[in-house]
Amino acid sequence: AKDTAEPIRDLMDTNVVSVTTTTDQEDVSHLFEKYGFLAIPVVDAENRLVGIVTIDDAISILQDEASEDIAKMNAIGPSDKPYFKQSMWDLYKSRAPWLLFLMISATFSSLVIRGYEDALAAVTVLTAYIPMLTDAGGNAGSQSTSTIIRGMAVGEIQPHDLPRILWRESRVALLCGATLAVCNFAKLLLFDKVTAPVALVVCLTLICTILLSQLIGGILPVAAEKTACGPGCDGVAADHHHRGCHHTADLLQCCKDRAASVSAEQNVTTPGSCTLPGVMLFLKTGKTSSLHG
Repeated sequence: AKDTAEPIRDLMDTNVVSVTTTTDQEDVSHLFEKYGFLAIPVVDAENRLVGIVTIDDAISILQDEASEDIAKMNAIGPSDKPYFKQSMWDLYKSRAPWLLFLMISATFSSLVIRGYEDALAAVTVLTAYIPMLTDAGGNAGSQSTSTIIRGMAVGEIQPHDLPRILWRESRVALLCGATLAVCNFAKLLLFDKVTAPVALVVCLTLICTILLSQLIGGILPVAAEKTACGPGCDGVAADHHHRGCHHTADLLQCCKDRAASVSAEQNVTTPGSCTLPGVMLFLKTGKTSSLHG
């Protein structure tokens, strides 16, 4: 009888995890993941209970948000309808705008190539390696972008972590770029039978490509977070804009190295002199001249 007379205030827990009626549904689902609750109370602005959200609701929310993010990251407008329930017009509207955006962003790459037509014409053999360089940069940048986007989505990475992100990504990029460059240098000499200067230009460009792509891949998700409205928007802005950016940056670096290589070949006429294309020219007289494409 004594126990039943104990006041409710002595039994209740005042440290209650709750959400408000204006809390984003994705944030609510993350609370279930964090605390392992089966239900979370919903309160109004005056902290009065107005309902609950159950784990079943959270699972449905996570599935809907995941479907939306996946659609956006693959350049498709999100839809809550099943595939066969969508009309041809719905499918067209969800895909055409992003395809148009990607096509326009790809025009910057063609402008870079047109700006270095003379260098590419002088060393035509190097043109064959443009797809390899852009693909390597795209793969490296996508790895960086996907890692950062996922970290931001689960709350492991915040926008103020950008300096740490760039420092880590730059070191990883140099290690990955050096590894790819060494393997590619051996492949160019042994299988493609190109000369050492040509192989060196390609490998140096490859290192710069990996570095630029991973830095761009690390910056864009953070920039998108500051201007967009959530991880899904981050994915769209960062992943697809990154494709155009890294292709343009990769081609620019590639063409600059090739222009420097051509300049070196045209300027060095002294027997016994040696060249390091795209980096530095050492003349027999002992003078050094920087090459700028």
